[in-house]
Amino acid sequence: MKSLDPLALSLLLDFVGLVCLAFWGGILLDCMFREPEEGTERLVWGVFIGITHILGAAIYLLFRRPRRIRLHGQ
Repeated sequence: MKSLDPLALSLLLDFVGLVCLAFWGGILLDCMFREPEEGTERLVWGVFIGITHILGAAIYLLFRRPRRIRLHGQ
């Protein structure tokens, strides 16, 4: 089996990291600017996404965002 060049591996990991960072940041911005201002849900979800990073962003995207769009249309 042919091994991957260290430079190519580094570039691949950098690219994956940037994609993950963009995903996380986009979801965090979506939460902060589109979550309704009623109650503390915006703060709780923002802290949750901030602490759990990619996993929290994926949970928000799969569970909370569709519910928010269905209830509030945003």
